[in-house]
Amino acid sequence: MNNLFVYLEIEDGSVHDVSLELLTKGRSLANQLGVALEAIAITDRAEGIADTVMPYGVDKLHLFVDPRLEHYQTLPHASIVIKLFQQEKPQICLLGATTIGRDLGPRVSSSLGSGLTADCTSLEIGDYTDKGKEFKNLLYQIRPAFGGNIVATIVNPEHRPQMATVRPGVMKKEIYKADHKGEVINHSVADFVRDEDFVIEIIDRHVAKSKINLGGAPIIVSGGYGVGSAESFELLHELADLLGGEVGATRAAVDAGFTEHERQIGQT
Repeated sequence: MNNLFVYLEIEDGSVHDVSLELLTKGRSLANQLGVALEAIAITDRAEGIADTVMPYGVDKLHLFVDPRLEHYQTLPHASIVIKLFQQEKPQICLLGATTIGRDLGPRVSSSLGSGLTADCTSLEIGDYTDKGKEFKNLLYQIRPAFGGNIVATIVNPEHRPQMATVRPGVMKKEIYKADHKGEVINHSVADFVRDEDFVIEIIDRHVAKSKINLGGAPIIVSGGYGVGSAESFELLHELADLLGGEVGATRAAVDAGFTEHERQIGQT
């Protein structure tokens, strides 16, 4: 009850980096609040998941294992998270601001009548006063607004869980204790999901892996339209190689064909 939960994104049996980043931040927030850090893993196989996440300070790992859960599907994942939260009543839930998190988060928050702040760049614990009523230890959900011209701090004083999504690469991924041991709770999927939730069957799946990892790069050398040509962009690649980083580009440079679309940073 009143603990902090992190939804784990799992692909091919591996936990996504954004989930490990959120566990790192979640552990810090949980320590401030004096509560437990709990994680949710919904997958077709459990091997290695506990060993991966426990060093990040997870106190409880909720495992939901079923062959039909090999790939993310909206209805079964939403049913599991909603029913688990109805039972466990967490005070905070963190998700990655990914395709999956942006699909799952709103469904869960809408069903539970809680708030959800998207694309947070910082998360803190603090107090809030409204009309003479004081609220202690709320989650400050901090994110840019109005095109980045201001930074908004959003609070959800009365409804639970307080939910936020965070983009990959925003939080730092860091081991809490290499020998940290938490409890693994194996749930029966049948108790949380109806057969009707598996109305969609994935027949075939093709995923093109990107060779460019801007989110994981410690340094980004970015160029704009003023670089002038694709040939001139090679100078940026040389510099990035020397620095151990990646090359990024503005939208104008990408639209001009100077470099690949995967290298675009920002929207404009």
